[in-house]
Amino acid sequence: MNFTHLLTGAKKVLDCGDLKPNENLVIITDTNQPLSISLALFETAKSIGAHPVLITMEPVPPAGDLLEPINAALKAADLIVTPTSTSLYHSKGIREAYSEPNHARVIALSEITEDALVNGGMTADFRGLKPLVEKLATYYAKGKTIRYTTPNGTDLSASISERDAYWISGVADRPGMLLALPTTEVYIAPIEDSVEGTIVVDASCSAGVGLVDEPIIITVEKGLITDIKGGSAADKLRGILAAQNNPKAYQIAEFGLGLNPECRVIGTTEDEGRYGTCHIGIGSNVGFGGVNNVSIHLDVIMWHPTIQIDDEMIFKNGETLIHP
Repeated sequence: MNFTHLLTGAKKVLDCGDLKPNENLVIITDTNQPLSISLALFETAKSIGAHPVLITMEPVPPAGDLLEPINAALKAADLIVTPTSTSLYHSKGIREAYSEPNHARVIALSEITEDALVNGGMTADFRGLKPLVEKLATYYAKGKTIRYTTPNGTDLSASISERDAYWISGVADRPGMLLALPTTEVYIAPIEDSVEGTIVVDASCSAGVGLVDEPIIITVEKGLITDIKGGSAADKLRGILAAQNNPKAYQIAEFGLGLNPECRVIGTTEDEGRYGTCHIGIGSNVGFGGVNNVSIHLDVIMWHPTIQIDDEMIFKNGETLIHP
């Protein structure tokens, strides 16, 4: 792709991160990613008058731990951007960087490609989406119970009492904000052992699993995955979780809702931001109000959710019933 086009995408990313002259930008990439994306971010930051630093590392598992020299650099950043081949969104070093006393702003560009930097979800009007995202977040925040159902058979419920809601509007203009682009979503950590039901994954799965060849059927009891059935995508998911050698990897960690109409379902983390889908996170949730601490977090994505919070239906067959 023409480097000039990448500069246009990089400018939008840094605008979303509200990068200012003289601020410190830390860009983290890995050896499985095209360096062109990071260089476009680096050059755009220089043109703004900021001070960019580019770090290239070996890939880590989704939400995996980072090397201490990287964590030290993150703590000195005003803005962090992560064009990596796996998601660092829930990694401990990222969490420490945006938390007190550091308060960095963070933009995760997980599994980003040159194409995804300039097309699909990145073409959205993020500031225009912000009112709907924040309105729906209020329902998650005040809710006591939540239930997701889909036409293909998902039926999953949980308690969300006393858990904070989180959202990604696509704009990180205040200290300590964490977002992922091009994902736009609302999400919450359920009470871990309250989650019960069945997940039928009919769209995709992150962590390299990609688009599903046939639905993945996941059974959940007392918050933990007890069975995974399906085709080759199910085999991949089963292998990823087993490789953790940790029962906490099987924890249902998140109820999420995609709200970006420009996002595509292409087998990457862009999928979970697609309006008309919902997603369920598996693994770690300590970074957003939960108590399950494990070095992995991945998401499974379903089409056309109906979502009920307490006694109110807020989404029906993939369409919002709530408007700002």
